[in-house]
Amino acid sequence: MTVLTDLSPHLALVTGATGGIGKATCLALAKLGCSIAVHYNTASSTASELVESIKSLGVRAASFQADLSSYDGARSLHASVIKELGHPTILFNNAGLTLGKSGVKDIGEVSVEEFEATWRANCGSAYLLTQLCVPAMVERGFGRVVFCSSVAGFTGGLVGPHYASSKSALHGLVHWLAGAYAKNGLTINGVAPALIEETKMLPGASAELSAKIPIGRLGKPEEIAETVLWIVKTGYVHNKIIAVDGGIKNPAPPISAATTFTSSTSRPATIASAPEAWSEVAENVVGVDEVVARVPVAPNATDDDAAALPLAPEEPLQPERIEFWFL
Repeated sequence: MTVLTDLSPHLALVTGATGGIGKATCLALAKLGCSIAVHYNTASSTASELVESIKSLGVRAASFQADLSSYDGARSLHASVIKELGHPTILFNNAGLTLGKSGVKDIGEVSVEEFEATWRANCGSAYLLTQLCVPAMVERGFGRVVFCSSVAGFTGGLVGPHYASSKSALHGLVHWLAGAYAKNGLTINGVAPALIEETKMLPGASAELSAKIPIGRLGKPEEIAETVLWIVKTGYVHNKIIAVDGGIKNPAPPISAATTFTSSTSRPATIASAPEAWSEVAENVVGVDEVVARVPVAPNATDDDAAALPLAPEEPLQPERIEFWFL
């Protein structure tokens, strides 16, 4: 199968469609002709506006209210979509919640009832909707199921144990489903965003959170939507959890006091001029906060020997190497 450029034969059910990621994904799919079932819980006016925007692109769309913290809500949503638009061949399980609990520092802050309610909405209803949609996908020989996880599913995240564990559970679900339905024309994948604008789930101020991201900014909903669209268009991406996170999941390793960097090509001529060179190195190495020791090392010297060397201000640097010790 080649990469799909026309999604007009398909219907996508997007849960949590009135949030930033859901809305952007609906529009991205609709621009390729895909019909859209817009799910919402309480944001009825936003859902109506989104439906009109989608229809203006010349495709079918309708909105459907359901509380996905209830399994009956998930069943009702599926039945309503089939009745009005037909069977979805694309399912984006995007809805999620934190129950207003964020920045949790102690496990006692989240009751078992809150834990279970989070799992039911974030994982249980996604499981149930997938269970309901997959048979029609298998019958048609085509299906795309994408789960919206979170980098918290890999790392624990900043929200709390209820949220992180509910997202991590989706990873196992992706892997099992991928093994079970690979031969049926279905692809099963997940996207794992981190700290995305317009999601109403940011655990802090934007400036504070941006500082935690290696690329220095929050993600945009459209960047997640384009990832989902890419997964839908290609039939060869399968059984993957794709982090879209600005580098949070696998940042450059921090430089510790035990780490040394060696320079033999740009070492300064004298110890007096060395600090400028060390500072320049520090500015260009990811993770360096401050230079705390500057030690010229003689050839074949041990670290203990190097630490004991006198540092005369104008002493020429005779050694063949200089080791920089950083925080």
